[in-house]
Amino acid sequence: MINLGTAAFIQDDHETAAYYYLLSRSGGMNISSDITLHAHRSAVFYRTGHMDYAVSDGEQAWNMIEAGETMIPGIEMDNEIRFYVLSNILESLYAGESEAFDPAFRMYANLPVNDLQDRANRAAVLSNIGRLDLAIEESALLLEDMPGNPQIENNHCYMLHQAGRDEEALEYCLSALEKSPDAPHIMHSLATVFAALGRCGEADMLMEEARAISPSVALYHEPLECAPAE
Repeated sequence: MINLGTAAFIQDDHETAAYYYLLSRSGGMNISSDITLHAHRSAVFYRTGHMDYAVSDGEQAWNMIEAGETMIPGIEMDNEIRFYVLSNILESLYAGESEAFDPAFRMYANLPVNDLQDRANRAAVLSNIGRLDLAIEESALLLEDMPGNPQIENNHCYMLHQAGRDEEALEYCLSALEKSPDAPHIMHSLATVFAALGRCGEADMLMEEARAISPSVALYHEPLECAPAE
């Protein structure tokens, strides 16, 4: 079950990953494994609304970082592993108000960024834990280095929305969805911006499409607040 869940996680199929990861915890079992499993499960459970499990796996991964143990034969703890794991667990720890969040965030903020993928991950995580100014700065640098990338455009759009800059955000979401028209997470971002701008019908239609593609993602079932534009 764990291997099938991880295979789905690597393909960004969080719905399937959650199905198998939940089976891996069935019957009251909570198998302790290597640090990447707990990081992956924490990220998947957070995105699919299983917060108790998300926080539990996130705290387990953080404890392993503090202990300097990866539980991966032949692999020592280093900054690359710390960065990867923290990128996957910080949102769970933040949303679950875990005591582990503050020390985990301090470590994450001081880790070096080795490449563009690291910068993209950090920008997304910073956005999702409320550090918007830092996130938008990181994202703007990414847009300069990788213009036209739909994932970066989508993330930048949502960060600008979170900062209340929806008119600026709109062009990035539209561009991202044009390049990836079947991506439910981009539909959600654009729907959120439409709702903020009072374009309620367009927002509702996009959310229906996102739910049809990924029905088990809890975020897509949350109602959007929208007051029609005058």
